[in-house]
Amino acid sequence: METPYKTLYHVFTDGQDAFYGEDDLNAASALFDKWASEDGNARLYREDYLTESDYDNDFAEELCLESAGMFPC
Repeated sequence: METPYKTLYHVFTDGQDAFYGEDDLNAASALFDKWASEDGNARLYREDYLTESDYDNDFAEELCLESAGMFPC
């Protein structure tokens, strides 16, 4: 796999989402745990943008790192 141009962590639950930089996995995981316990469902994805163009066009390769409950709305 080629080295991504940029990596973000995306945490989301019903009606809420947050993005963290590539050095903030611990903070993203902590928010995932909080939302999963409060709301019963949450997701944490790693989003790899392979090029600057991908980043500019919001086109990422996604990997689900953590999942709780039903898929958020």
